[in-house]
Order: sequence, then C-alpha cells, then structure tokens
Amino acid sequence: DPYHWMRDEKDKEETVKYLEAENQYAEEQLKASQALAAKMADEMTQRVPVNAQDAPWKHGDYMYYSKTPDGKREIYYRQSTASANAPEEMVLDLNALGDEKAQLEAFEPSGNNEFLAYSTDATGEGLYTIYVKDLKTGKLLADTIKGASQGLEWDAGSQYLFYAQVSEDGRPDRVMRHKIGDTGEDAVVYEEKDENYSVEVSRSNNRRYLFVLASKFGGNEIRYIDASKPTEPPVLFQKRTPDLEYYLDAMDGYFTIMTTYLSGKKLTNSALCICDAKEPTSMENWKVIQGDSPDTSILSALPVQRSLVVLDTFKGKDRLHIIDLDEGGNPISNANNHAISLPESIFSISIDQRQLPADQGKVRFTYSSPITPKTIYEYDLAKRALTELSKQQVGGYTSSLYATEQLHADLPAGDGPSTLPADMKVPITVVYRKDLMRKDGSNPGWLYGFGSYGTSQKPEFDSDIISLLDRGYVYAIAHVRGGIENGWHWYNPEGMLLNKKNTFRDFIAAAEKLFADKYVSKEKLVIHGSGAGGMLIGAVMNMRPDLAKAAIVSAPIMDLVNSLMDETQKIAIPSRAEWGDPTDAAVFDYMQSYSPYENIQKDVKYPAIFVESALNDPLLDYWHASKWVAKLR
Repeated sequence: DPYHWMRDEKDKEETVKYLEAENQYAEEQLKASQALAAKMADEMTQRVPVNAQDAPWKHGDYMYYSKTPDGKREIYYRQSTASANAPEEMVLDLNALGDEKAQLEAFEPSGNNEFLAYSTDATGEGLYTIYVKDLKTGKLLADTIKGASQGLEWDAGSQYLFYAQVSEDGRPDRVMRHKIGDTGEDAVVYEEKDENYSVEVSRSNNRRYLFVLASKFGGNEIRYIDASKPTEPPVLFQKRTPDLEYYLDAMDGYFTIMTTYLSGKKLTNSALCICDAKEPTSMENWKVIQGDSPDTSILSALPVQRSLVVLDTFKGKDRLHIIDLDEGGNPISNANNHAISLPESIFSISIDQRQLPADQGKVRFTYSSPITPKTIYEYDLAKRALTELSKQQVGGYTSSLYATEQLHADLPAGDGPSTLPADMKVPITVVYRKDLMRKDGSNPGWLYGFGSYGTSQKPEFDSDIISLLDRGYVYAIAHVRGGIENGWHWYNPEGMLLNKKNTFRDFIAAAEKLFADKYVSKEKLVIHGSGAGGMLIGAVMNMRPDLAKAAIVSAPIMDLVNSLMDETQKIAIPSRAEWGDPTDAAVFDYMQSYSPYENIQKDVKYPAIFVESALNDPLLDYWHASKWVAKLR
C-alpha cells in the first residue's frame, strides 16, 4: 500500500502538511464558486429561527425549556409550577461555557430539582466532561468527571450519578456510579470485557429503573437497577444470545420489551412483549403483545397509564398507534385501540425523551416531513386530541411552494436468494419546488444514501436543502438496504455482511428510477453520502462511474479491508459484526470485491468529486479519505 504512511501516528507532521496542501488545492479549485457559496450560506443562516423557544417539559415541580437568542447559543431556563407568577430562572447558558466549540450532550436535572448534571465535549472526539451545578446557589460543585461517554442518569434520591466511562482504546466499557460530593474513586457498576461491546446507561420512562445496556452491531444485553436502591448490583434481564437485540421500558408492575428474537429464533422483523417485574425476566417469561409481521417493524413502545403507545414502521411508513392493556398486562380488544391520524402521507415521527408523567395519559412526539418543519405534538389518548405545542420557525419559507412524493424502484437481484417478500421495492423520497419541476429530465438532482447499521434515513425536514430546491434541484433519498425502512430484515440479513452489495445495487436502482421517470438525468445528478454512506458512494462509483455528474463524500470509510484487518484500530473488532471478519477467507474475498479503495479503476472517467474529512474524528479516520483521493489521482 503506497499510501500507508498517511496512517503513521509517529510521522503525523508530514501527513498534516499533505492535508494542508490538499486544502489549499481545494480552495483554489473552488474559487469560481465562492460568491455562490457565500450567498447560499447567507440563505441558510436567514432560515435559522431567531429568539426560538422549545416546548417546556415538566420535571417534578418545574417546567424546563430553552431559548435561542438571535446569533447566540441556547440558554436553558426553568419555572416553578407552584405559582402562575413564578419567576423564570436561568439554569445553563451555553454562551458562558468559555469555549464556543463545547457541545452540550447531556442535560439532566436531579429528581429533587436541586442539581443539574450536564456534559460537554469541546474536541469532537466523543469524550465528555460531566459537571454538576447547584441550582440553589448557581455554582458548580467540585464534582467534575472527565472521559465519559454519552448519557448520564440520576438515582431516585438525587444522590448518585450513573455514567459510562471511555477506555484508553476509545470504547465505553464501564458503567460508573458517582456519589455527589464524594472525592474518592467512583464505583464500577458494570464492566464489559468483550471488546465487541460498548456500554451505556438509560432510565425507564416511569423513572423507576436504571438500565445498563451492553451492545454491539446486531446484538445486546441489558441489566437493570431499582433507581431507589442505587448501590445494589445490576440484575441481568436476559442474557446475550446470537441475533437477539432487545430494548426495555417499564410501567407499573411490568417491563415492556421490543425484541428481534423470540422462542429460540430470529424474527423477520420484531415483536412487542411484556413481563411481570416481580417474576424472572428471561425470555421464556415474555408475553407477546404485538407479534412479528413482514409488513411491520416495531421501533419503540412508550407506556402511558395502562396503554402502550407504539411507534412502528408499517409498509415502509412511520405509524403511531395505541394498545390498551388490562391489569394482567393482556391486550384489550376495544375501540380505544387506534392509530393516531396525522396530516400528511410522507412523514417522520420520533417519540420525545422528555415526557409528561405517565398518569396524565398523554404522549409527546416530534413530527416532520420533507416539506413540514419540525413540529412537537401532544396527544391525549382518552380524548384522541392532537395539540401542536411548537413548530420550528424557518425564515422566508412557504411550505405550499414545495411537494414531496415517494417512488419505488424494483428490487435488484442479489448475490443469492432473498428473504424479502416478492413485491418489496426500494423506496425513494423525492422533494422539489412545484413551479420549477419540469419532469423532462432537465432538472438538476441530488441523491443521498446511507444504508448501514440498521439506521433509517427518515423523510424529515432539512432547511438547508431549500437553497437547492429554489434553484430547481430535485432532492431525493434512496432508502437502501442496510437501514430498516422496510423492516429489520431490510438490514439483517439483506443489507450487511455477505449481502452488503445489495446496498450499492439499491442505490443504483434508485438513480435509474429517477432517470426513467424523468425527474433528473445522469448528466445532472449529484450523489452524496457520509460515513458508511461515503463508502456507498465510493462503491457505486466503481460499479457505475457513469451514474452521476458529481459526487460528494463526507468522512467516508474507503479502505475497509485494511481497516478491519488491523486490530489496533478501535473500531476494527466491533465493526466486524456489520461488515464481516476479513480474517475469514470468504469474507475477505467478498469485502475485497467492493471496498472502494481496492477497486479504483484505471482509464475510467469518474464523476467530479468533493471529499471532506476531519483530522480528529473519533470514529472515522481521516486517512480513509486522504488515501482514497491520492489513489484516485
């Protein structure tokens, strides 16, 4: 490998010089478009809401919310619910952190509202520092914790903080317990020895349980702690099993479980179950509430009183519906079981982490579509009443000028038999400005794709693309295999390991569908991907260098084989669950056949290419991009 030296940490000075020369070259090449870039950047800035305020959320006897003053970062406030005239209290000002690069990750008031725990990262390396603020005095306590991962949680008594600690190799491997005011060593709650797994901590919606999650690509294991007994050891819920991925929440007397594995076998998609919190919680004690279906993939379930608010994907589209339970945790077949009616046919939903107390019988969720800005709704289960709490304000935007559609491309043939239904197709979300859409192939187009890790690319609002739509662009998202837009089987087994090429073929099929229906032509198409989506673009360009006029690649994975062969790389071992283990000959050959760096072709006209990466990216090393570009040249 003639460009292996770019990975040499001992000679990084030479690499930095090389990258600086690349930056200078890029700036020279882009001089002609500087005025346009500045104009578009100004347009994007003008759409950012001025003096925005998010929807308040209740925590004990206080309502918390944030405001974003013009040209500044968020400021967080709270207000007591004891009086309608209670004064507004400022609890955290991001503008006063002292480092404009510091990004807020966690924001967690204690249960008694006396303290605020929050975490920030100023390096972009994913290493967070946790701070604790006394909300009575407004002063920071001496409790400062460095080297934490994402997320933190309080116990029920507001005495302890639980967090995940990052090891020297960059893996969150231990869940720790810190007692407020204690200057000694924090207690190890759980340590994960398997280097394929990372740990995190969360809490049930009813606040009763803390969850310790150990996970890898395609599998996990959860332990739980009674939040009122924080010093007790965590209890194993269900031991790790191949192909088992499950997630927990809790309601009075029961745990709820979303699982991809049941009764000794991997499910087509997923099922929703319940089990008694007073009895053993292993899988044989789970009772099915919503069974597995080839059309439906359950994403989450929120307990509200004696009901479950279920977010699932039904035939490729998000859906929220209600299931009532009796005192024994059994589904009730009654007229109150229903889907929540929403205003558009193409949209994205996420259930908010900040919910009202479950006994109020309401659920909050965030709604968005390609043409509708982020909207927070509150739904009353008993009244079936939908209330808009807040809507993202977008300067100069009129939604009626734009349209969104969903197309479907025929599923391309793979390397072997498919597990998918015969009528399943590749979804494509399209958005454009109505008065500029010609439908004769002459519009410029932008096609985005990702397709890895079971991460769906939701059809949601992005104010930045308006600058493209207003210039006549058709913007499209290819929902390729590797995500879960068409269910869990769209990811596993169809979009990973020895089926990974399905992801690339689906993207090509999506582009061809846009050409066939005259939304755009290949002479005017830009293709774009980031991270694993960057590898998608690299692989597609090798397979079909004629597919597009230009390609944009952000923080890509390009040298896949070398990266996963090198076990000193912190993501090498965990990533093998997604791509495969290249120390196996069959996997090595398959991976070698599509890895973008290994398959660059000579004497081929590639699209015009723009590549960006970051020197200190904690997950996606810069040298994937720099080596790939050097070899392309």
